[in-house]
Amino acid sequence: MGIKNPHLLFISSSSPLSPFSGYAYRAHGMLQWLIKHFSIDLVFEGDVKEIEKSFIPIKHFNHIEVVPPFRSLSHVIKAIVGNLPYHHTLFSHPFMSSAVRKLLNKKQYGLIWLNKSVHYPIIPINNQVPIIIDQHAAEPIVWDNLIVNDPRWYAKPFFIWNKSKVLRYDRMVYDRVAGIICISELDATTTKKFYPESNTIVIPQGVDQNYYKPSINAAPDVNQILFSGTGALRNVQAARFFVDDIMPLLQKHNSEFHFLWIGNVKREKHAFLNKDWIKTTGFVEHTPPYFDLGKIYVAPFNMGEGMKTKIIEAMSMGTVVVSTPVGVQGIKVDGLPFIKVCSDPVNFAKAVLEFRESPDLHRLGALAREYTLKNYAWDAVLKPLGPFIERCIHCGDRAR
Repeated sequence: MGIKNPHLLFISSSSPLSPFSGYAYRAHGMLQWLIKHFSIDLVFEGDVKEIEKSFIPIKHFNHIEVVPPFRSLSHVIKAIVGNLPYHHTLFSHPFMSSAVRKLLNKKQYGLIWLNKSVHYPIIPINNQVPIIIDQHAAEPIVWDNLIVNDPRWYAKPFFIWNKSKVLRYDRMVYDRVAGIICISELDATTTKKFYPESNTIVIPQGVDQNYYKPSINAAPDVNQILFSGTGALRNVQAARFFVDDIMPLLQKHNSEFHFLWIGNVKREKHAFLNKDWIKTTGFVEHTPPYFDLGKIYVAPFNMGEGMKTKIIEAMSMGTVVVSTPVGVQGIKVDGLPFIKVCSDPVNFAKAVLEFRESPDLHRLGALAREYTLKNYAWDAVLKPLGPFIERCIHCGDRAR
């Protein structure tokens, strides 16, 4: 890229150095590309120990600033009742603001990259540096999803109120930034609907095909059903739906079916997991060996937004996938023989059984990996990013 000032300030609300969550995984993938083209100063909220765990060699960064979390009672109350949206206030606290403003006063940047829009309040009003926001999901979709699907009745009034603040604030923000990176076509369409003047591009979630790669010594169990994710509400709801409504239908046909949850969930907190045929790994730093244990991955979600990283991770590992429509949103699945999309328990169980009994199960898994590498490897999804950044910087130059 021909950029006059290849110095970039990357601001993140969590560590992007160790990609153990969906948010961090995407930020990490973006950084891997950005460090090839920019001299990067990184500011993130977290623990300095995260630097020691970095998946990216620290020498590739020009400067790293770690800001400790700030969650005083008064700040949380301000986030709830203040004029700014909740997360915008929470993550734009005095320590984060001070760190960012110090760098902006000391250095000249060609681009500011916000890992989420929540950090925009700490950018000085007189800022002239082009800003790009990597949007993990369109805000209207996020808050509508919470309003409709979150079971905590007492939280709904807050979601409705905060959504109105988010839409009002982002309408101002999106008109001022140089570009918005959307994770799916749905997110881009929604963004354009609410913020028609915004400059958008779709960059779907990518996958590290060398990390998520099946072992040549793998001996998967066709009766092992795989699921992955943290103990977040949407994951717990999805697992409960599968365990309570779908697994009994499967076990009527084959009592050997069992369920493995790969990820940081505390089993003792959820009574529905207290069954002999359910195993949980807890937090693990290296997940691919667990994906090697099975050939069928399930994504029975009724809640979520953006794009589920776990789906393309599973496909990259050579598994077939059975999912609800929510689970595969943002992924092009029409006509693919290794993905079945079902909404109700009966058809979901039927789809799992069809894969289980298929003599082509292993071939379908290989096709899933081949498709993922062609369409969702980071090199593939990030091809449009360079020209987009150049346009954003050029537009910023003209605006100044």
